[in-house]
Amino acid sequence: MIKCLISDMGNVLVFFDNNIFFKNISPYSCFSTPEIASLFTANSHLLVKFDLGQITEDEFFNHFKEIMKLKITKDRFFEIYNDIFTYNPEATEVLRQLKDKYRLILLSNTDCQRYYFILEKFPQLKFFDAYVVSFQVGVMKPEAKIYHEALAKAGCEPQNAVFIDDRQENVATARSLGLKAIHYQPQKTDLRKELKALGLAVEE
Repeated sequence: MIKCLISDMGNVLVFFDNNIFFKNISPYSCFSTPEIASLFTANSHLLVKFDLGQITEDEFFNHFKEIMKLKITKDRFFEIYNDIFTYNPEATEVLRQLKDKYRLILLSNTDCQRYYFILEKFPQLKFFDAYVVSFQVGVMKPEAKIYHEALAKAGCEPQNAVFIDDRQENVATARSLGLKAIHYQPQKTDLRKELKALGLAVEE
C-alpha cells in the first residue's frame, strides 16, 4: 500500500532555465552570454559544492565574481542567479490534492539561495509534510543516503513510497532501493494518470 509520495522540485514543480541567468548576468561582465555559459559549465564543481553546503554564499559569489570578471554586488548577483524559475501548476496541484491521503516529502538537489527564493516566490509549494534538500543534509541524488533521509522523514518503507523526478538516473536509484518511481518529463508526462496506474487515489 502506498503511504507516501516523494517529489523532486526542479523541472517537476517548478521549471528552470539557467540561460536566463547567463543572459542577465552578462551585462555585468566583459564576457558574452555564450562565454558566461561556458564558464559556468566549466566550473560546475562549484555548483555541486554549493548544493552540498560545502561552500558558503560568500565563497560561491566570490568565486564566480572572479571567474566571470563581474562588477556587481553580492545581493544583485543572487537576485539574477535565483530568478530563473517558473511555476508548474499542473504537477503541483495533483500532489496538493493528495495531501490528506499520503505523506508528502519534497526531495531536491539545491542550494540555500535558490531553495529559499523558490519558497518565497511560490508559496504554493509550502504544503509538503517535510523537505529534504541537499545543502542541509550534505548529500545529493542519486546517492542512496538522501533517499533514506526522505523515507525516514516520511516514516515509510521503500515499498510503500512513490518517487517522482525528471532525471532518469535519480529514478533508477529510487527503483533500485525498492521505491516505485515516475520519470517525469515536462510537457509529456500525465502525472495524474501515472499516479492512478500505481494505485493512488487521485481525483479526476
